[in-house]
Amino acid sequence: MKSPYFSVVIPTKGRSFLMAGAIESVLRQTFSDLELIVCDNDDGEATHEVVARFDDPRLRYHRTGNLSMPDNWDSGFAQARGEYLLILEDKQAFKLRSLERIYRETEKDRPECLRWLVDWLDDTGSMTFVDRPKTTGKVRRVPSEEILEQIANQDLDAVSRTLPIGHFSGFHRALRQRIQNGAMHRLCPPVSPDYTLGFQAVGYADSVCFFDEALVASSRVNSNGRSFVLKSGDLRHRFLKELGGGEEIFFDHSPVKAITIPGSICNDYLRVRQAVGGRLLDFPMNWPNYFTEIHRFIVGCQENGVNMDPEQLAWRKGLQEQTPDIQAQVAEALRARGPLWREKLHSFTKGIRRKTGLLGLEHAAKARLSLLFKRKLTGRFTTLLQYIEWEDSQAKGLIRDK
Repeated sequence: MKSPYFSVVIPTKGRSFLMAGAIESVLRQTFSDLELIVCDNDDGEATHEVVARFDDPRLRYHRTGNLSMPDNWDSGFAQARGEYLLILEDKQAFKLRSLERIYRETEKDRPECLRWLVDWLDDTGSMTFVDRPKTTGKVRRVPSEEILEQIANQDLDAVSRTLPIGHFSGFHRALRQRIQNGAMHRLCPPVSPDYTLGFQAVGYADSVCFFDEALVASSRVNSNGRSFVLKSGDLRHRFLKELGGGEEIFFDHSPVKAITIPGSICNDYLRVRQAVGGRLLDFPMNWPNYFTEIHRFIVGCQENGVNMDPEQLAWRKGLQEQTPDIQAQVAEALRARGPLWREKLHSFTKGIRRKTGLLGLEHAAKARLSLLFKRKLTGRFTTLLQYIEWEDSQAKGLIRDK
């Protein structure tokens, strides 16, 4: 049997209400040489029932159950027969011409690693917006060293724009085999499979084919990351339980002994760097940036009403163990953001406004202003499919964004 050009894998667990849109966005692609694998990590039947509604021979259902997220991702990837492996999260949808776009760009020289951007459906509040990145539509080869250089000199937002994070990227069969035969013997070691796959990819591939355009759309509300930020919901607790090994796996290679998103990503990088070696060894962790990023995360969580006292204590203790030079650089970076008293006052007053209900009114007012002046794409979309259909019509010149 001839292997398809693309294997699209959707890893999922307990979110059957998202699956139909994700599946349909793949099966409706204008490029048809693909297989779609739903990797269901749930013990119930809800997701299977959704998959069964689709009568398409390109769709395959793979049942796992009781695996950690990294293990579920790897299990799904093991089913892939295509030349390129693409990952689509259940809260995402491919734009309708994305695979055709990727095929046209890759058919000649088969780049080993691909990366594209994302449109975000911000559905976390009372109003829904679509945040679209500024793009050129161009494609360029980014040397892996250029991406790794950002780890040493820039913040995670800059790194995350071009790093081949799993669910915004594609991986050629040859690269997948090299990673699996490499030091870690798997594509997605813990903790964050999207980042550990990306770190390994730039360790083994010389460059990344970067599409400076959004080829997928994604929802914000159904996010493990958001659950960790707010310390709420079942996602956080389930992720920790299934991962096993205790909380230490989030910070066993780094000085801040507490769970934070930037700290966990940096810890993953340090673990992958130690195991894979090679060019990764030429790009050590920027510790002042590390402490500054975690501090920013802690403050952001506090502004959302989350008690971050344990994390703040761990941050201070970790920083105290660093050299005077690192401590001075962190202090300078924090001063550049404004006086500490102003930051504390802002957090304090925001807490009061939240308790009195004033913060909700402020957010509603800002949302209305954003609607009028900035984020025009709102109101008309309640699902990702509605958005990508609108976007496809706009691309064909059938409608205009007013």
